[in-house]
Amino acid sequence: MIRKHALFCIFVTFLAVSTNAQRTAVYTEANANFKKGLEFFDLGVYGLAQAEFQKVLERLQPVNEPEYRTIKTKAELYYARSAVRLDQPDAQKLMLDFARRHRPDPAANEALLELADYYFNGKKYDEAIEFYTKMDQRGFSEEQRNEITFRHGYCLFMRKRYDEAAAKFGKLMQKEGPYYYSGHYYYGMANFYGEDYDEAIKAWKVAEKSPTYRRDIPYYVSQIYAAEKQYDELIAYAVPLLDNGGRLKNDAEISQLVGQAYFEKGDYEKALPYLEYYESNSRRLREEDFYQLGFVQYQNKKFKEAIESFKQLDKTDSELGQSAMYYLADCYLKTGDLTSARNAFQIVSRSNYDAVLQEDALFQFAKLSVELHFDRDAIVTLRRFLPSSKYYTEAQELLSETLVNTKDYKGAIRIIESLDNQTPRIKEAYQKVTYYQGIQDYVSKDLGSALEYFTKSLAVPINPRIKALST
Repeated sequence: MIRKHALFCIFVTFLAVSTNAQRTAVYTEANANFKKGLEFFDLGVYGLAQAEFQKVLERLQPVNEPEYRTIKTKAELYYARSAVRLDQPDAQKLMLDFARRHRPDPAANEALLELADYYFNGKKYDEAIEFYTKMDQRGFSEEQRNEITFRHGYCLFMRKRYDEAAAKFGKLMQKEGPYYYSGHYYYGMANFYGEDYDEAIKAWKVAEKSPTYRRDIPYYVSQIYAAEKQYDELIAYAVPLLDNGGRLKNDAEISQLVGQAYFEKGDYEKALPYLEYYESNSRRLREEDFYQLGFVQYQNKKFKEAIESFKQLDKTDSELGQSAMYYLADCYLKTGDLTSARNAFQIVSRSNYDAVLQEDALFQFAKLSVELHFDRDAIVTLRRFLPSSKYYTEAQELLSETLVNTKDYKGAIRIIESLDNQTPRIKEAYQKVTYYQGIQDYVSKDLGSALEYFTKSLAVPINPRIKALST
């Protein structure tokens, strides 16, 4: 009996040792697979890594001892992480299932963080926000928490949820660390787009101490001063930065803002170099930019340069285009190109946006038509000015002068006879052209017609000399 009992004890002991040995072997093999999987994962070979983690799970499937749970949990997590990196269809489900199974274990939050970072890196900000919101940050280190907070805030910023983004970035501004300056910069950006400009500038004054953001911030600060019409502040802030020769991001745009500030203050001389720098360093200018540059060049008497600027708006059918063509015409006048000036004034006269400018351009067109001997155009245009026009009297004088100078006396007579309101100058012109037509008919021996025109001339005895000749 004693012998049987001894044999039984030996058998049990052998069985226990054998079982433990098997389990140790399983654990050793599983651990080897896990380490190999980690190596592949760190190398970015996620397919091979996932296969190794799968082997770990298969080896430990029948084993439920507590000491093996840690490696099994890690293998599950890395299997799911590999699925995420491989963009497998069930990746999100694997991660969420893992998180649900293992809460409140910190590994659950690691799964959510993996998903959030995956979507963050893929610029899928709505999805990233969802998982950053779900995770409990208490299990992470301070450095990890700061990174999560920054990324969460950045996602909110990119989705234009500026108030929420500012709240996240604000948490990073309390203590210096890797995200201290980034927090200030993006807190400023969130407030900039949220139109809380004072808060933005306050944050940027800290952020600009960092070389990373020093070149970026001046453009945004300059925009704020411009939007708030704080032109003196803009000039005082931006001019020293531009003049110091430091490389600023968007320096051409900052130069334009400075030029526009001087423009609004009426200091066109100081505005000129900044607007010209912007024009020289920009790929494309808007119509408004060309107009502003042309106007400043015009005010500085750089008429040839202004011509090139205003010409950029010669196809612009708008009030701005009409005004640009008017200044273009005046530039041509000041450089002696009367033909081009006449053409430009004609364009302005056909535009209905500004009636005052339109009438003035029409009169200038008529005057140049007279001067350049476009008599028909001059006569037709000058007849359009009504007694209510401020140009009426001068137009009548020009019309009479043109009618007298034309060789088409019969045509001139018909025009004058069709006029309802005839000034003394027009009547004198009528006296002259009827006399001149009478002379032509007399020379041609058409005495009846000559007598008719001499009679008409005598009917308006304005000029004594012509009256005497007609008698």
